[in-house]
Order: sequence, then C-alpha cells, then structure tokens
Amino acid sequence: MHRYGYLLLLALPAATWAQDQKVAPAAAPATATICFYRPHRFEGAALKPPVMVDEVDVAHLHNGDAVQVTVNAGSHKLHSNDKSTGIELEAKPGQTYFVRVDIKTGGWKGHGQVTLIDAQEGKYEFSQQKLSVSRDLTSNPTAGGESAKAPGSATTASSDSNAPPR
Repeated sequence: MHRYGYLLLLALPAATWAQDQKVAPAAAPATATICFYRPHRFEGAALKPPVMVDEVDVAHLHNGDAVQVTVNAGSHKLHSNDKSTGIELEAKPGQTYFVRVDIKTGGWKGHGQVTLIDAQEGKYEFSQQKLSVSRDLTSNPTAGGESAKAPGSATTASSDSNAPPR
C-alpha cells in the first residue's frame, strides 16, 4: 500500500507540471485590413471619389492616393459614388484585401468604381501610390474611428481655439 502511495505522490506533481507546460495558442487577430487605392491616370484627374465602408465615409481619393482601413472581421459593404458597383466583403481575421477605385465615365462627370484585386497585383499597385490616410474602424464603426494623416501631409484646420484670426 505504501508503495502505491509513493508512486501517486511522484506522479501527481509530474502531471501538474505537464499541464502547466502546455502553451496556450496565440490569439488570432480579430481585424482585417482593406487597402483602397486609385492609380494615377490622366482621365478624371480632378475628381475625388469617396470611399465608403459600411456607409461610413472613409476618405476621398485624389489621383494617385491610397487609404488603409482596419476593420473588424466579418461582413462589410464597400462602395464609392457609383451605385452600380460595390463589394460585399467577408473579411477574415489577419487578411489584407486590395480594392482599386477607377473612374467610370458618366453623363456629366465620372464616378468611382470599386474592384476587388488579387493580393499579388494589389500589393504592388498599392505600393506605387501615396498613402494619404490610415483609418481604424474597429473601435467605433459608426463614427469612422480614428483618422491619422500620413507623414508629410498638410492639415488645413487649426485646432488651437486661442489662435488669433488670420
């Protein structure tokens, strides 16, 4: 009887130690990244089509601009001001999606047309554009999240209320 008691005392700490050594799997990121870009082209150069994610106006893309948006994983509706085109994207955690915005000619003026692009082609084309804004829609999707201007971009409004009028 005492022999089995000693074996039990020896086995119990070893089993507890083995459970402590199991590594918990790393939590997968619950966000996805959507990269919108507008290639630099002559036609429609003066137009600035809006980029909408779930009816939130994320940015207006100038010719040759790019916008990076972080969203929660799940279903999202992407479109611009061309109502005949749009994308219903099922965003997966940790994935990056590339969306090109082209100018589609209209009756009086052009409209932004969105197209989901293959990751290899999109990564290259996105890198050729100027990143103007990064947005995070994960914290408060209805308000548009935090917006951060890219380094080197000028701001037009002064945030200092005590500044003398110009």
